[in-house]
Amino acid sequence: MPESAESVVAGYERHLSLERGLSPHTVRAYVGDVVSLLAFVTVGEGDRPARRFEDLDVTQLRAWLAGQRS
Repeated sequence: MPESAESVVAGYERHLSLERGLSPHTVRAYVGDVVSLLAFVTVGEGDRPARRFEDLDVTQLRAWLAGQRS
């Protein structure tokens, strides 16, 4: 994962833990989903090119969600 994404994910994790007061299990699940999504966008496979996480759009989000269902 790009360094810029790592700091965003760390901030999100702190927000969930400290500001929202969510359980460690919930935080781990939410952060895991975000890391999975960012890896899906930034790594690319087959006919899907790698992109910067800043370029995430609804099409990529839908493709990732479809993969999560299967």
